[in-house]
Amino acid sequence: MNPTPICPWCGSTEVVARNYARKAGSVAGILTGAVAALSGPRIGTPRSVVSVVVTSVLLGAAAGCTTGAILGSAIDQNVLDNLECTKCGHVFGPSSPA
Repeated sequence: MNPTPICPWCGSTEVVARNYARKAGSVAGILTGAVAALSGPRIGTPRSVVSVVVTSVLLGAAAGCTTGAILGSAIDQNVLDNLECTKCGHVFGPSSPA
């Protein structure tokens, strides 16, 4: 269990995670997964093709969203300053010096 983050500027515990990379990764994954699913072959009757395309797009988007969210979370936690103090507005990372 992670301890409650404390703002290194004002000492407040009112800190929120911004998660910008996670959000962007999720959106990019949805779009990439949907486009990848649309690029597959189309064989069969028109009704079955529509059914397969819709299913493929939904599954591709879901898989892409999950993958993008996981990668984005890793970036948020290890690269970006992901925490923001709601009292003073200071943005910092989990390992920022006090």
